[in-house]
Amino acid sequence: MERGIARLAVLSAHLEVSDQVLPPPIEPWCTSGASAPHGSLKGSLTIVDERTERSTRSQSQRMVPLNPSILRRDGLTCSMVQITTGTDDKGLKLYDPGYLNTAPVRSSISYTDGDEGILRYRGYPIEELAESSTFLEVAYLLIYGNLPSQRQLADWELAISQHSAVPQGLLDMIQSMPQDAYPTGAFVSAMSALSLFHPDANPAHMGQDVYKSAQVRDKQIYRILGQASTIAAAAF
Repeated sequence: MERGIARLAVLSAHLEVSDQVLPPPIEPWCTSGASAPHGSLKGSLTIVDERTERSTRSQSQRMVPLNPSILRRDGLTCSMVQITTGTDDKGLKLYDPGYLNTAPVRSSISYTDGDEGILRYRGYPIEELAESSTFLEVAYLLIYGNLPSQRQLADWELAISQHSAVPQGLLDMIQSMPQDAYPTGAFVSAMSALSLFHPDANPAHMGQDVYKSAQVRDKQIYRILGQASTIAAAAF
């Protein structure tokens, strides 16, 4: 009981609203009011290097890639680092403070447009999923690419529930943390420690290829989703 009261006091302290006025997180000059080009635009993007009078063409209207899959110069594929003025030039570098305009990967899992308030998971608007789907249904969607059927959902929920027991050693570790520890930090630490109790999840230790074996991979997914709620309850 005393530990629970102490936890509530810590949470209340973290949730208190501060009167301090914080500066804006992004300087005005870092943002642009220009609207994004329409997705149906055709054609290519050409970059002209006035130092050498050579041009580089991209087939993408929305992104200029660093890899040599899209950029073309003199009929050959090239990357940004290959756009140089000579042998002593290390090539072009992209300067993007805060990575505000850097796309690290093409994703079929999610799409985010903060300016327009758009968030989609596998093409589904987040508003639709929040209204009609459960947490585990959305988790299935993100991992496997489609919403589960009734039979798939039943099997999915059963498999996860069968892996919800948390090792006692992990619970003891959480209990040994300071009472005023931030709960999120306790949760993250406990989730990281799961690999210590399940060495088969680490292919380097057990010789299993988690990236090629669907059975091994699914087992780790069941463990993470099944034990996360139990760990969260213990941490908070």
